[in-house]
Formats: sequence, structure tokens, C-alpha cells
Amino acid sequence: MRDLYFSNAVFLDLALSITKFTGVIFFGQALTELSFFINQLSFGARMLPAPIPSNEDERMASLRKMLLLSTPDEEVFDRVVRMTKRVFNVPIVLVSLIDENRQWFKSCMGLPVRETGRDISFCGHAILGDDLFVIPDARQDIRFADNPLVLDAPYVIFYAGRPLKNSDGHNVGTLCIIDHIPRGLSDEERHCLHDLGSWVEQVFLTRELSESQQMMFAELCEVKRASVLDPLLNIWHRGAIMDLLKREMARAGRSHTPLALMMVDVDYFKQVNDEYGHPVGDQLLIEFVRMIKLCLLTLL
Repeated sequence: MRDLYFSNAVFLDLALSITKFTGVIFFGQALTELSFFINQLSFGARMLPAPIPSNEDERMASLRKMLLLSTPDEEVFDRVVRMTKRVFNVPIVLVSLIDENRQWFKSCMGLPVRETGRDISFCGHAILGDDLFVIPDARQDIRFADNPLVLDAPYVIFYAGRPLKNSDGHNVGTLCIIDHIPRGLSDEERHCLHDLGSWVEQVFLTRELSESQQMMFAELCEVKRASVLDPLLNIWHRGAIMDLLKREMARAGRSHTPLALMMVDVDYFKQVNDEYGHPVGDQLLIEFVRMIKLCLLTLL
């Protein structure tokens, strides 16, 4: 085990940093966090896993009540993410929801995955407070320097997360921006990210689902919801669409209202796969779905 030497000033600075970071009120609790942190350092495991909020049970119950986890992409969220990406000119923007053991991305630009472990997440740290959580260079921050998300793809070097509150007042996730190089945020940029986060919170309040979608979400847990999503496109797969259609037909019959169905197909898709390969075909589908979502209400 390495010997570690800290001056009183460094020790106090670390204690105050952790107190602010974890939202701990009592200094004794902060020292407990600090003791764990220094033990991590002494054994060479420097990364500080995302702490768990003291109100975690209430927070998780409130998050699940929102019926957002493991659901298809929705244009109202994607629109905010696109705007955020243009404003800050960063490669990665996420609306991240902090689930029990994962962070799941309700909207995602710049990453090929829809979730990562909560223990290694930056957003898991960000939800502990109400202010912007900004890491100018994760390689220089002892909480994240050996985090696998920093050392390997997606190479999270710069991170800024704006905590997102739901109607119950719980921090359920973040709107975050990520870059592969160090950078900072000006006061104007901080205000801008805060405003964009407020936009997402407004979407939380006004989001509307069809009666059939509400019933399906309520009946299925997050794991089962994920199983009826297309893993590439994050939209309902054929079986789920047929289930929704049956529910909509039953609703239309009960209410004696008309029901219309539109089917869209991609011409020569097999030819594209055969001639250019499946990766090109996958990209074609991703772009096709993106364009359809831009033209429709939040129905996918």
C-alpha cells in the first residue's frame, strides 16, 4: 500500500469539497465520506463511485411513476438535445435518467449505447445537488481520473450536467453535455444550459401519452419495456406495435371514434443491405426513423 501524505490544508480542502459535492450537512458525515475516499486512494482505486442520495427510495418511486424508463424515443426530448448540441458544439448530449443500477438515456446524441452503469456515471454525482455539475478535465479530477468512461470510449474529458427535477421535486436525471477535450463554461453558457434544462423539466410536466401507451407502460416493468423496443432504433418493435394497435382499436370501438393507420416502408432496403452491407443499412434505418420523427407528433 502506498504511503499518502496530506497537509492540513489539503485535508480540509478535501473535506469541504466532499461536503459540498455530496450535499452532506453534518461535518461528521463528511469526514466519513473523506475516510472512505482516502482509503480508495491508498489502495490505488481512486475512482469515487456515484454516491446514493439519502432520499433514494422516494426518488426512485417518483421516477418510476413518470413512466419514462425504457420507453421509445420522443421528439419532444430529442428536440432539446439537438438544440443543446448546436448551442454548445459538443459531440455528446444526453437526457440521462438515474435508475437504481444504471443511467438510462431518454434522449441521446453521440453515443452508440442507451445506458451505462450508475456506479461509473458522472450524472449519478450531478443529481446530488441542484447546481450545475461541471468537470473541466476529468483526467485532472481525482474522483474521475481512472473512470473507465474517461480512460476508454466514449472518453469523457469535459462534462457539464444540469440536474433535472420532476413535479415531486426529486432530481431524477440530468441534461448533460460531454466533450473529448478539456473546456470550461462561461457564465453565459451556464445560464444557457440551465435554461435548456428548464425546458426538459417543462416537458416532464406537459408530456402526454396516448391511453394505450399509458396502459402498456403501467403494465410492463422497465425490463419488459426494454424487451419490446428495437435495440437499434429505440422504437417499438413489430410485436409491440401490434399490441398497441389492438388497444387503439378497442379504445376507438368504446368511444365510437374513427381510427386511421399509416404504414411506411423503405423501398429497396434489401438491395441496400446486399450491395453496401448491414452497417450502411442500419445507418439508413436510423436516419429514416429520425426524419419520420421530425414529421410526426410523439407517437413512436
